[in-house]
Amino acid sequence: MDDYLQAFPDIETATRTIFEINEIHKAAAFQLRGWASNEPDALVATESLRREQKALSIGDHTERTLGLIWKTKNDTLSFSLNLRNCPREVIQGYRPPTKREVTSAVMSVFDPIGFAAPITVLGKC
Repeated sequence: MDDYLQAFPDIETATRTIFEINEIHKAAAFQLRGWASNEPDALVATESLRREQKALSIGDHTERTLGLIWKTKNDTLSFSLNLRNCPREVIQGYRPPTKREVTSAVMSVFDPIGFAAPITVLGKC
């Protein structure tokens, strides 16, 4: 298992789910680590999580999960857009981008969940 992303209505539900996921994986000899939450109280579900200090002190760190950039302090998601191959005159607004340049920029958005699909689909047409 790589990344797991889920929202919960309250801390109790999150804590219970973390405990259950951890127990299921522990039964198969998998040790999960690297938990992150914008509610540190949700991470004290198991003894193993209490030992991992990084999980409890994320503060205003930025986490990367499933192709998204998650800013835990203000609980927002964003995407990384690669414009390194885009000509400078296009970025500065001196000329409009070609169809190839638009497609290249749109295709550089890694979005396996489809959060950016309402925007990127228009650029792919």
